[in-house]
Amino acid sequence: MDGDRPERAAGRASRRHGAGDPSAIPLAKGYDTAGTAFPRRIPALLNLVAPERVLFGSDYCWTPSGPAGVHLAALDAAESPVEGATWRSLTTVKAQRLFSARSR
Repeated sequence: MDGDRPERAAGRASRRHGAGDPSAIPLAKGYDTAGTAFPRRIPALLNLVAPERVLFGSDYCWTPSGPAGVHLAALDAAESPVEGATWRSLTTVKAQRLFSARSR
């Protein structure tokens, strides 16, 4: 997703799917926070999906540990979209659900 221009990305996707309304675009079951997720990409994504569909992702194999740590610190510093939760707690619950579902 073009995080700096979510409306432009949504417009391209809606044309591909033949829909005039970006909310009619088929959405994935989950999205990760890989790359520079804050301050723009994740808040823009939350205009399209619920927070429980966001999973922490660092792209660690492609991102050296220093920048991965910076991304994690940004996640920890970002305001949570759910009262009483942190981004770390939200993404941890999502990962636990994903891995428990895969082990069944």
